[in-house]
Amino acid sequence: MPYADSAERRMIPTGYESLDHLLGGLERRNVSLVASRPSVGKSALALNVVHKITELGYNALYISLATPKEQLLNRLIASQTGLMLSKITIGDITQQERETILRTATELRRYRFVDAIESQVETLVQKIQYENRKQSLDLVVIDGIHRLDRKMAKWPITQALQHLKKVAYRTDSHIMMLGSVIERDVEQRNDGQPTLLDLWRNEDLAIATDVILLLSDKRDQERDALIIEVAQHINGPLGQVTLFYDKSIQRID
Repeated sequence: MPYADSAERRMIPTGYESLDHLLGGLERRNVSLVASRPSVGKSALALNVVHKITELGYNALYISLATPKEQLLNRLIASQTGLMLSKITIGDITQQERETILRTATELRRYRFVDAIESQVETLVQKIQYENRKQSLDLVVIDGIHRLDRKMAKWPITQALQHLKKVAYRTDSHIMMLGSVIERDVEQRNDGQPTLLDLWRNEDLAIATDVILLLSDKRDQERDALIIEVAQHINGPLGQVTLFYDKSIQRID
């Protein structure tokens, strides 16, 4: 079935079966927004997705507007080795653990991370196009969308997304934006689950993106659960997925 084969090639799996069942994967030439309050698990989710698809042979680029790439690599090392992130960060490790870390770090050198702190939209576009010329990209993660042009009086988030949508089309990739763009009021609710109405400038964001995932966390059966609400999906169904997030090692299962 040529059509089915073509449609399958258009989708990039996240590596999480329950999430892929809802989304069908991450569609090329589309832009998604992963939104939550701070420190819920946006970066951890994206890093785990990057690892899973890289192991499947896809090419991913992770651009961080907030966190230095050394810290991101430490998070990946923790999730892959099972060593606590806090121990890796402060160097409280045994010689055997050090050797494991060095071996894992060597394996992760093929991952593509770019520091882009304080970058403007135009700079991001140039970085993506440059990296795509070096090796065709399947997924681009931009971590820290809320920091874009933050010194300007009017936050141009929709303009940024429109520019990036064009880049996703030109590079035939999927662009995943991460942002702490949920209003603080959601923390006062019993369930803590955000909705589209809790997004900063929600109408503009909804228009400018194809998929919106809203994250929240809770304690479930003595484990930390990461709740992923597929709140907008222009080409498919909505729904909710629960994954388990071990924050100490940054692993999401």
